[in-house]
Amino acid sequence: MNKKVKVLVVEDESIVGIDLKQTLIKLNYQVLDVVKTGEDTIKKAIENKPDAILRDIMLNGKNIGD
Repeated sequence: MNKKVKVLVVEDESIVGIDLKQTLIKLNYQVLDVVKTGEDTIKKAIENKPDAILRDIMLNGKNIGD
């Protein structure tokens, strides 16, 4: 059995999120969702238990950790 890796994408720019999702699907990943905020990331991660989270280093013009 070949299990797909479940990925949650965090991207605040819609067009970039759509492109990432399509690219990951073509590479045989299961994209659980594309979310825009840290709060949504935590909620979706708890609900769906992704294998990996791919996130933008800058959300809403701010560096992660600022």
